[in-house]
Amino acid sequence: MFKPSMLPSFVVLVLLPNLVHSVGLAPGLYCGTVTCYDVLEISRDDFNKTDLPRIYRRLARQYHPDRAKRENREEAEEQFRLVATAYETLKDDETREYYDYYLDHPEERYYNYYQYYRLRTAPRVDVRIVIVVAILLVSTIQYLSAHQKYREALKYAKEQVKFRTMAIDIARERGVLDFDKLTGKVKKKQKNGIDAEATTEQKLIDEYLIKELWKRDVFDQWKHEKDLEEKEKLAKSGRYKQYQRFQRKNAG
Repeated sequence: MFKPSMLPSFVVLVLLPNLVHSVGLAPGLYCGTVTCYDVLEISRDDFNKTDLPRIYRRLARQYHPDRAKRENREEAEEQFRLVATAYETLKDDETREYYDYYLDHPEERYYNYYQYYRLRTAPRVDVRIVIVVAILLVSTIQYLSAHQKYREALKYAKEQVKFRTMAIDIARERGVLDFDKLTGKVKKKQKNGIDAEATTEQKLIDEYLIKELWKRDVFDQWKHEKDLEEKEKLAKSGRYKQYQRFQRKNAG
């Protein structure tokens, strides 16, 4: 049988969860002593993030201070700020996760305070911006590195007479420069109007960079191939054949 003396204990047991929950909602955290779900007039269990913007716009229009009467403007401003706070709290997945934990564990006061102020003070940077900046930074470094290598190659090539000679040979093979038939030297004025010296230098640098001729073993192999090509071309040339016949004739 139910006794009147049992009433106070029974009431305490029934109301204890609500009392703890109410005590745990600190005025300075999130939406204060009211849950952000209640502020936006939605159920936590039925929360749908896609509906959040529409609900926020509706309540923002409803409580906008400009639409309130003068005597109710202060109250409207407070409610308007509360709606904005609730929206900012629930629209972000991470913030909403910590807020739900705060609602479920109000007794962990220090932890909840820490997470609240950490989220408020932490800088929010769009991941897309970070990716774009990273790509630009890497591209800039690659460009500067390639430009530096080019300058080093140009400087080295200018200082090496053998590379300039090789560049002239390459230009002769490819037919990119006009040569004087009598002297065999590169004509200073080309038919196409291109500066011969600049063109030779550029061809030299292109060959140097593409084939990585600054590496000793690569250069030796490249030079060996060039020598074989020269010998083969020389053997096929008319002047060389005349020279061989002259040598055989004199030897006989």
